[in-house]
Amino acid sequence: MISSLKNIVLFIFFAICLIVVCNVGYNYTSQCNIEEKTAMLEGIVTKVDIDDFAFLDEVLQDKRIVLLGEQLHNDGTTFEMKARIIKYLHDKLGFNVILYESGLYDMWYMGSRDTLNPNTGVFYFWGDNDECRPLWDYYRNSKQSENPIKLGGFDIQVSGRIGTVIRSQLIENYLSEKGIELDDYPNLRTMIDRIYGGIWWEYNKMENTLYASIQNDLSLILDRLEKEKAGYIDEVYYRYLSGIKIYNELRWNYDSGNPIRMHIRDSLMADNLTWLVEDVYKNEKIIVWAANIHIFTTALSEGEWYYKPMGANIKDRYKNDVYSMVFTSYARKNKSGHLYNVASNKSVEYLLYMNKNRYSFINLKDLPEDSFLNEDVISTVNQMMNIKNNWKNQFDGVFFIDAITPLNAK
Repeated sequence: MISSLKNIVLFIFFAICLIVVCNVGYNYTSQCNIEEKTAMLEGIVTKVDIDDFAFLDEVLQDKRIVLLGEQLHNDGTTFEMKARIIKYLHDKLGFNVILYESGLYDMWYMGSRDTLNPNTGVFYFWGDNDECRPLWDYYRNSKQSENPIKLGGFDIQVSGRIGTVIRSQLIENYLSEKGIELDDYPNLRTMIDRIYGGIWWEYNKMENTLYASIQNDLSLILDRLEKEKAGYIDEVYYRYLSGIKIYNELRWNYDSGNPIRMHIRDSLMADNLTWLVEDVYKNEKIIVWAANIHIFTTALSEGEWYYKPMGANIKDRYKNDVYSMVFTSYARKNKSGHLYNVASNKSVEYLLYMNKNRYSFINLKDLPEDSFLNEDVISTVNQMMNIKNNWKNQFDGVFFIDAITPLNAK
């Protein structure tokens, strides 16, 4: 009797397992139809040879601004690929301005120095590591060419490791030249080193009255500077100090990752980028280096929050002159070769991975009408999170890498 009951229980257990497995297979097949969709991808995917980017000639032939994204800020494989693409676009298509998602002031300061040391300009993950170092050598060598590369930044955040003492002294010297003495702004004077330390200053630990006083001091200084702007350097300092004031306010009022904080930061980055495009590098061909989410070209909203990425502002303004290219991957790979952070088997990345191409590219501006990529699909383009969206509306092209590896940094 016990034996029979045991057999019945085992039968029911395996029957349930079979039903679950079949349902999972059925749901996946009905939703994704692997074989059909993989075949459809084969018809639109360009298999990439990393020594030949000629396929970009037609895609970018009439573009003035190319936005290059990345899923994560520690993605060594993508950085190597972006470096190859930048070299090609510079050598073959005449792009000679590279603007980073890094501090506008920090990148200006770096460019004013002969050594072109990335540590003083960009965020550390785009600087001194094995993946990025050859690109910086290329930047330096280009200075001797007929088409030298010009570097800049558009972020309101502090990015380079200039040093807070040197940074504050540079600002104080500039203000003094403009007839503004910090001794007339005692609260700002007291906190100057920490203020110009940027994102590391925890405003939420400050007394309300001190915070309000410092922000007021910055407002008064900015009012005076705005009336006296007379050239490029004046504009750099004005935008830098304005960015500090606004970002301080964002950190005071909103937690990191808050959509409002992101929205305002992206709008200010777009404003800085617009100034660089239209005034500083007028008529030159520009590459923008930033995270995927910042180069999305359509606003995102859910419930009460609204976030318009920098890329959406730029696309609205320059329309067909802009091409937004995100980078995505199926998984991350550690140093022992183990895959982790693997994309869902219902994602586009999974289908691309099944195609067995290590590198591939899809131009979303040239899709067949019946392509499933015209609809909502799951993708990991946003920080390797599996998210369903109509991604065709968010960018123009997708560069796929099967697995990405971490940075090999000092």
